[in-house]
Amino acid sequence: NNNNNNNALNGTSSTDPAAAEAGAEARGGSAAQPLFQWDAGRAWAWYCLYALAVGFLMAFATYLPGSYSAFYPAAMAAEASLRHSTNEHLCATHAGVVCTEFPWASLQTLNLVWGEHCIGKVSPRILAFLIALLVVPGLALLLRLSRWTRSLLHWKLHVDMPLLRPFYLHVGESAALLVVAALVIIWLYYFNACFTFLDWPYARVPTLPTVSVSFGHAGVLMMGLLLIPASRLSLLGELMGLSWERGIKYHRWLGALFMLFVLLHMSTMFRQYHIEGLTKVIAAPLPSEDLGSNFSVPLITLVVFVTFPFMLLAVLWPAFRRKFFEVFYYTHMLTYCALVPAVLWHATGSWNFLLPGLTLWFLDRCVRLYRSARRVEAVQLCVHACGAAGRVLELRCRAPVGCPARPGQYCFLNVSAVSLLQWHPFTVASCEADTLVFFIKDMGPGTYTAQLCDLAEQQQLHSL
Repeated sequence: NNNNNNNALNGTSSTDPAAAEAGAEARGGSAAQPLFQWDAGRAWAWYCLYALAVGFLMAFATYLPGSYSAFYPAAMAAEASLRHSTNEHLCATHAGVVCTEFPWASLQTLNLVWGEHCIGKVSPRILAFLIALLVVPGLALLLRLSRWTRSLLHWKLHVDMPLLRPFYLHVGESAALLVVAALVIIWLYYFNACFTFLDWPYARVPTLPTVSVSFGHAGVLMMGLLLIPASRLSLLGELMGLSWERGIKYHRWLGALFMLFVLLHMSTMFRQYHIEGLTKVIAAPLPSEDLGSNFSVPLITLVVFVTFPFMLLAVLWPAFRRKFFEVFYYTHMLTYCALVPAVLWHATGSWNFLLPGLTLWFLDRCVRLYRSARRVEAVQLCVHACGAAGRVLELRCRAPVGCPARPGQYCFLNVSAVSLLQWHPFTVASCEADTLVFFIKDMGPGTYTAQLCDLAEQQQLHSL
């Protein structure tokens, strides 16, 4: 064991989410402070508010320009007066008509005429994305009302794939993954068979640029989705009955798909630029005007080359994530904070798909920042000598207001006297009135728990 892999007396605890998930499932516990306790009426009320937010997002997406770079009055007014069509002659002769899909396209942008100078546009991709965000949690919430359907959602399916260890998927999880697969298929089909690329000649068959751009937009889709299960207080997770401990693995899966699509996008587009003789321009460290509308390509290339090694390290080497969790966690946060602006600059129309996940993640971080800033008083500290088992710290602390913890759940604790950056999960042994009790086993010299026991013996541990 190491500093970031500590065991509580009544269950395994670790800063690694996978270990926390395993320990929580073994004890039948979950995070100590869920967003709300399950209640059908209250859950439907939350879902109605969530559906209202999705509806507002849909309204904004239909009116606002597809690119955030056009978010200024003149461009927004011009965009609101445009009408989408598949008539090439009409698009060529009328300034107020634009063609974004082929005449034979099966997926076309719809026009919502609200007035002469107010025409909304419903993109097939945005419509499919928001419908998925609305229908999946609503259907999961509906199925949770019955005991039989709840048990159906939790039936396990054995999955045995080449090059992967056998694992289990619940029926409900499999259905959600199928929805993600359907969105990817819609994305790839739309950009290869429906969407027009004005920079390249029209073609009835997919070309290298269309294939490359479809991979890039699929990567943006994965980037927007992977933030949803990463939020510990995710409203979607609560509505679907999916705890953060179990949902974090889908964050890793979606992250792996994001990296795969980005690498496919870069490799195919680099091949296209090589054909056009722009390879030296791509290698430049700064944006270049030689690429026309693709001036951001060198920037996103530089950002990807810098950030992807850290992400690949976390995906391909889980032991690194477990052994050096703080290094992984903070570099992970910094790389994503660098990727988001770069992606928005490179693909200006990606804000529609990044906004929902970023909003949920930002709200989650605000709530957690507020909770983590509350100082907790250590009421009683006692180090017990348990023979061959070593030392065990009995920690009793005052429960924060609004923290309805129950035995078997766990809390993340931060002891600034040991480390200001480390948060470790420990099992709640019991709850007595407004006091939480933890039993923390000393895992050996140099470990985080050993430092806790040393501070307790020296009476230097007063607050958390």
